[in-house]
Amino acid sequence: VRAPQHNTVRVRLLPELAEGLQAGDGVAFGAAASGAGGTLWGVHDEEDWPEDARRGGEREVSIELEDARRLAGVRVGDLVWRTQHAALQRQLKSALANPLAGRALVDITLSGAIGEPLTVTVTDGRGRSATAQTE
Repeated sequence: VRAPQHNTVRVRLLPELAEGLQAGDGVAFGAAASGAGGTLWGVHDEEDWPEDARRGGEREVSIELEDARRLAGVRVGDLVWRTQHAALQRQLKSALANPLAGRALVDITLSGAIGEPLTVTVTDGRGRSATAQTE
């Protein structure tokens, strides 16, 4: 994270986060309890930045937040967390709005460790389950 100006902050992100980040997504900076972050208004690629700004396989982007006051306390080197995925939310709302889709209570189990894939298992009331793992 580079020092914020107005409601825009420049961040260095891993390519997999930078690729999917878009207006409407939510982000948080630093520790989870910091309260810094919010909803994105815009994401702008910084390909014209000097080569040293794109080191380590990371990509720099400028992101605009809806409320500049939510950048208070953001420091250089803070972690960036995605807290909301707007496109996925729209997709889920659409699927859940379909009256033919049906609904069922499920148990969801997440497991993982730093540096290892995240595993999610969904089990319905009849004991049927499905498991998926990130790459």
